[in-house]
Amino acid sequence: VFAPSSTQDTVYSRAVESQVAACLQGFNSTVFCYGPSGSGKSFTCYGPAGAAGTGGIAAAAHWAASPEAGIIPRSAQQLFDAIEQGGADMQHGRFLLRVSFVQLYRESLSDLLAPECGALSVREDPHKGVFVEGVTEVAVRTPQDVWALAARGQRARTTAATRINDVSSRSHALFTVVLEQ
Repeated sequence: VFAPSSTQDTVYSRAVESQVAACLQGFNSTVFCYGPSGSGKSFTCYGPAGAAGTGGIAAAAHWAASPEAGIIPRSAQQLFDAIEQGGADMQHGRFLLRVSFVQLYRESLSDLLAPECGALSVREDPHKGVFVEGVTEVAVRTPQDVWALAARGQRARTTAATRINDVSSRSHALFTVVLEQ
């Protein structure tokens, strides 16, 4: 739990940076943001208000360069920086990064990167484990690709006004980055 005065950099360096580093070593990792409406989850994940709006690559670059950039742009940048710098463990590796974004709303799971696809199903496979059947996974080559998909999915989320927040998300969202080496 972080105080309201905590900076995005503090949250990221204390709670997320080591999780992203663990992914680069082959571990699965989850960053879970939880709290009531208006508590700062979207700000923590994305950054400043309007960050997930339209504006193309230039806007996405400005978003990620902001000192208030959230977990998603910082994580994408950390992943791509580590791959480009390629330490001893990554010198001869080839990498594939894929992004998916789903929401759970009124007990229905939907694809935020392909909203017209209808409801999705959670399945379990002895080899793959638990997975979302039919979810769109988009290959990404740059941090900007990740930011653009996060913004696109965020715009597709179901929102409604509450007493606390005019555009409160009414769903739970899972933004997933899969890294294969």
